[in-house]
Amino acid sequence: MDLLELYQIRLDKCAAEQFWAVALLASMNGFVIIKKQILKEALGEIIPKLSIVVATLMGIGYIVSRHFIYLHYDLLANQILQQKAGDLSLLMPPSGGFMKDAALWSGVIFYGIIVIAMGVVSFKVLSKRREN
Repeated sequence: MDLLELYQIRLDKCAAEQFWAVALLASMNGFVIIKKQILKEALGEIIPKLSIVVATLMGIGYIVSRHFIYLHYDLLANQILQQKAGDLSLLMPPSGGFMKDAALWSGVIFYGIIVIAMGVVSFKVLSKRREN
């Protein structure tokens, strides 16, 4: 296995870890929404809400950290490609500008919005008073 293959495996792993972090938070939030009354009775009002806030913030941090690690391995892979090919102008998007930034950050923003929205919904559900 050469370095380029190794970096590609690590790039794929970073993307998969982001996906699974969002999936894990989605399942946790779904559980909280469905079992809110049991959680509130067992743990009180504060602990479930605090758990949602902490998990949401940690999820955002994890997604962003995976993105920076992805960018690191992407840079290393591009350096190897440049050494092998000599000219990367056909392989890489134009440097700078809105389109490159959008391509680099759209996944993080998308996942971040999903995670925050799920956390807000769960927190609001936990904040509702018991319905008779």
